[in-house]
Amino acid sequence: FRSMLEWIHRGSWLGGVAVDAVADDMTKAGIKIKSELEPDEINQICARATDLCVWSELRDNIAWTRLYGGSIAVMLIDGQKMNTPLRIDTVGKGMFKGLCTLDRWMVEPSLGDLVTEYGPDLGMPKYYTVNANSPALIGERIHYSRVIRGRGIKLPFQQRMTENLWSISIYERMY
Repeated sequence: FRSMLEWIHRGSWLGGVAVDAVADDMTKAGIKIKSELEPDEINQICARATDLCVWSELRDNIAWTRLYGGSIAVMLIDGQKMNTPLRIDTVGKGMFKGLCTLDRWMVEPSLGDLVTEYGPDLGMPKYYTVNANSPALIGERIHYSRVIRGRGIKLPFQQRMTENLWSISIYERMY
């Protein structure tokens, strides 16, 4: 099935545009920061985000979510264990090293260990284990607070369970 999705994306200009246009539009201009920081500090933050390829990784996360029905962008924090909850207050200057985008086929969600805290992640996997077919982080167990999770077209719960709590590709409805 994955091969068919990839064939549509690669083999049809319309299929490519359906996935890529939204992702490109959402990330091509970066962001505008409204803050009490000095303009020079804001420029440094934006330049660092560009240096760390944050926009291209977020673009891939959006595109792979649309293509495959799910993707995660893992926050790479130097000196911290991936399997522990992220505590923003412990992230010091220079510790954020960027994002690593992994599509749904590269990670195994913990279906027997779901988030129980109230909030937007309730009922989602608490951990993602990176499979051997990943380009990086192989074998890592990643806590959900360290990922930006993308969901495709949302499914009812029982259907999500058959998809390992992922959604479906935008191509599935078209097909």
